[in-house]
Amino acid sequence: MRKEFQKNANLELNPNVSVDCVIFGFDFDKLNVLVINRSGEGGAQWALPGNLIYDNEHLDQAANRVLEELTGLQNIYLEQIGAFGDPNRISKESDRSWLQAVRAQPDARVITVAYFSLVKMEDYQPQASSFAKSAEWIPLNEIKELAFDHFEILQIRAATGHRSPASKHSSRQSSCAVNESFTSCCKIMTCCHWHSLLY
Repeated sequence: MRKEFQKNANLELNPNVSVDCVIFGFDFDKLNVLVINRSGEGGAQWALPGNLIYDNEHLDQAANRVLEELTGLQNIYLEQIGAFGDPNRISKESDRSWLQAVRAQPDARVITVAYFSLVKMEDYQPQASSFAKSAEWIPLNEIKELAFDHFEILQIRAATGHRSPASKHSSRQSSCAVNESFTSCCKIMTCCHWHSLLY
């Protein structure tokens, strides 16, 4: 897989299309989210693992490549959950500064396609590489801010599953939906865990 990454280094990145990965990790106590740090600082420097796609890639291939390049995680089933294309999604000053430092076309409009997975956290130990300074599991309820529109993507996936990004909810409704949605996920994964021990 690493050889494939090196071979792709000579190909052209599409400046207008990216992929972002929402990876939830369950440790039978709470839900965590895999995030990367772009600069070693906190706040909006935390981001979902994501990057531009290559012109010769399918979206699914790009999502798997980017996730491995930034966090070392591989062989994870990723489900596409939607596209996010607000013209102002890269308007924050912290994002603009970062883009100018790493992107050949920092002013290009970028539409991102988001992917989702839920994994047993103990099976995956992230290792940061590429432009990620670190990669960590952070409890879902401790995340208050992310780069770009990543917090919105995270909230939509957590609270509503496949609901369109155009749908709007109050933070109170969103919080309740998050709790209900993931309580169900926790119960399912706990049952699977005990089933594997018994059988």
